[in-house]
Amino acid sequence: MLVQRLFNEPTPRAVPGAVLCASLLACGCSAGEGGISSSPTARPPSTTAPVAAASAQGSAGPAAPPVLEPTAAPAQEPRSHLVPGIQNATQVAVTMNRTCVLRGTGEVICWDSPPSGSTGAVKAAAPPALLPMAGIQDVIDLTAFEDHTCALKSTGKVACWGTRVPWPGKGAQESIPSPREVPGLTEVMAIATHLAHTCALRRSGTIACFGEDAFSRLGDPKAKDPKELVTVRGIGQATAVAVSNFGGCAIHDRGALSCWGAGSITAWAPYKPGYSPSASLAATRLKGLSDVAAVGLYDLRACVLLRAGQARCWGTESLTMLPDNPLPETSAVANLGDAVSVGGELIVRGNGTLVAVEADEQSRYTARPVLPEITGAVRVDGDSNRGCAVLANGRLACWGD
Repeated sequence: MLVQRLFNEPTPRAVPGAVLCASLLACGCSAGEGGISSSPTARPPSTTAPVAAASAQGSAGPAAPPVLEPTAAPAQEPRSHLVPGIQNATQVAVTMNRTCVLRGTGEVICWDSPPSGSTGAVKAAAPPALLPMAGIQDVIDLTAFEDHTCALKSTGKVACWGTRVPWPGKGAQESIPSPREVPGLTEVMAIATHLAHTCALRRSGTIACFGEDAFSRLGDPKAKDPKELVTVRGIGQATAVAVSNFGGCAIHDRGALSCWGAGSITAWAPYKPGYSPSASLAATRLKGLSDVAAVGLYDLRACVLLRAGQARCWGTESLTMLPDNPLPETSAVANLGDAVSVGGELIVRGNGTLVAVEADEQSRYTARPVLPEITGAVRVDGDSNRGCAVLANGRLACWGD
């Protein structure tokens, strides 16, 4: 799902810190829904206050897109709460059933969502049951989706656990109760996972994927045994990786974006008479994108953050988006010129506030401020109804249904 950060020069390194993975404040995105991750960067400083009332508006960066009227906020916004017992947080992964947070010590702490679907937005009188994950104390990147989680260790190896875990040689492993290292996977600098597959960015700049290969999710239509580790064909010098149900995307060559996967739901699938939605497609570079800092995949939407702070989004189910066509003008997100990190359906602005990206009937995108009491965010995962934000002081603010 995934992870999120702004970078100047994509210098791969195995220290903590990708959609967008590359980097905005982090990316990696990590990620819950629509995993995302990039090469880790330094952990955020502990300076900004965690939650404070403040305006969600901030100064726009250079060359901001045309302004549209923002969508009216709902009558009742969900409110966030600091999660008791969580300090020194650097990354969070929110799924339907569980929330996991990475601390600066390299420790991973998880808790199950209450029956209501809350991710930790609880009062101090009823704190979530925090569960430190045994066997992994040197984690630098984290990704999760539904009931499985994967953690990148400082050694460059990846350990995963949960149920229906994507796994080399099996497609999916039904149950891995405690962290288990993925065989044959080494020299990794960022990871991203989704329902049926996981992809890892290697220090060499190549991407290895494993799990189920329907619609060429693993990135090589010519792979003889797609259940094993598969190197995404045609991708080199990658600095970030993100995955979704159809396949994935990678930032490479200092800001280009290429995506792979197949089927009618993908914006880069070639369309022509007689085209079969089940046809596979290798990685294809999207035209007109050369300054991408992060990429996030969530549900049937893709968003990229540009180095200057602007964002562009599009629906991945559109058949009008062909590799030979640049992104339409309507893909520019209005009211947003200082984007620094993306996770799930939300974007972090330079002033530490959060916005949700929404589209109208003409597929014009605009940014709507959400959760205005949060002003110190550096990373986020989830949507405006349920999710968590890592704050610059290391605390974690979550909200639920």
